[in-house]
Amino acid sequence: MPATTPPPFFSWIVPKLLASHGLPSTSAEVKYLEEVGIKHVVVLTKECKPPIEEGPNINWSFVEIIDFTPPTVEQVQEFLKVVEIGKQQNEAVSVHCLRGIGRTGTMVACYFVKFEGLTADEAIKKSGASDQGQWKQKIRKI
Repeated sequence: MPATTPPPFFSWIVPKLLASHGLPSTSAEVKYLEEVGIKHVVVLTKECKPPIEEGPNINWSFVEIIDFTPPTVEQVQEFLKVVEIGKQQNEAVSVHCLRGIGRTGTMVACYFVKFEGLTADEAIKKSGASDQGQWKQKIRKI
């Protein structure tokens, strides 16, 4: 079996429940996700896609957000629905954009608001999401 390697910036936000990372662009990175128990991956990129055929045991959800723009409320709800399914089925979820920073951080902040009861400001600080007004307003709507 070939060696696996984590996608860029892979990190467990909530151990065995929610992880974040950059775009998994190789077979070894997708296999790593399977190896650590990721069952659901939320892809936030519109501009490029991971090699999903390398992860047949992963449920892939596409919530395409244009880079440098905040998600719509509907996009946030789609992401949170996947996380809720993961929680109910005791299955790990990961979320990624291209680098695992902007769009990913925004969705992680939304997770903190919805599931941990943090305020938007607390969630933004904890997640490292953008502190720009447009993102803060979206996160506050959750």
